Parts: sequence; structure tokens; C-alpha cells
Amino acid sequence: MRLIRFLSILLLILPVLAYSYVSVSEAKQMAERGEAFIVDVRQQQYYEEGHIPGALLMPLDNLEKLVRSGRAPIMTSDMLILYCDCPAEESSIMAASILAHYGFSKIYVMKGGWQAWKDAGFPIMAGEEPGSLVKETETPIPISSRITILPSLTASPQPKNDYKPFFLAGFLIVGICAVVLVLIYATLKRR
Repeated sequence: MRLIRFLSILLLILPVLAYSYVSVSEAKQMAERGEAFIVDVRQQQYYEEGHIPGALLMPLDNLEKLVRSGRAPIMTSDMLILYCDCPAEESSIMAASILAHYGFSKIYVMKGGWQAWKDAGFPIMAGEEPGSLVKETETPIPISSRITILPSLTASPQPKNDYKPFFLAGFLIVGICAVVLVLIYATLKRR
């Protein structure tokens, strides 16, 4: 029973490993120092009603398509801070999972999202910012206009297809379950 409880908890924790949380004040400091890009994963209409100045708009609905096609103005080595206006950052968490699948590893979810940013009294902006809106049909925003390109970076991230860790974890779990079943069977047979 403990093993089943442990495995259930492990399965709940695994998606959390794709990102970390960051407070609004930490997010503001990281963006001001140029350490991270702030990415708004809400729909365009909400972005235009109000957003964090300098935030890239990459709606969750189109995120995977944008990253896969190379139209996203971000690189896998970039530090990203995602925000939405969901009560428990659900959209940001889903976006973090998609980005992690495509090789992004420095992903932060802004705790409290858009509402926490506004409540903190930090600057907000309405309307569309030039260069921050990424549409599916337009050509990619030149990355050189957003960041300094390093030689090791690629313009179009590819999904990680390394399933070995998951295969090994699955194999280990099946093995542990088999041992537990044998022990249970042996215990019941003694009675």
C-alpha cells in the first residue's frame, strides 16, 4: 500500500520538474537585468487589454506550433518567465510542459500571474507592442533583434525524443511491483 501511495505521489510530482516558480518581484528583477524573457501565454485580446511591458505574446493555443515551426523568437537556452491569469497558473504550467518537451530547460512560472503583477503595482501596458506579438502566419521575428546570438544556439528547437529515462523508470516500477506482488503472495501463502 505504501508503494502504491509513493508511486501515485511520484506521478503527480513529475510534471512539476519541468519548471520552477518565481515571485513577481523576482520576475521583474530578472527581466530588468536582461536575464530572462517574460512570455504572456494568454490570448491576444487579453494581452492587448493589458500586459507586462516587453512581454512576448505566445498564446498557449499556438505555442507548440510556433516553437515547432521556428517562429518563436526564443531559443532553447533562454530563460523564460511565463505568466497567465489563471487562478493556479494552469496555462503557464501547460506552456512550461510544452516548452520542456521541445528542449527548453530554464522555465519559470510567475506565481500569481497577471493579477499578482497588477496587485504589486508594477508597470503595465495596453495595446500591442512592436515585435512582441507572434502570429502563426507571419515570418519569424529575427532573433538578433531580441537577443545576442551565441554560436551554439539553433533557431528551431526540436522535441526531445530521449525516452530512455522514462523507459528505465517504467521498467524499474514494473520490477518493483513484481517483487511486491511476490512478497504479498508469499505472505498470504504462509497463512
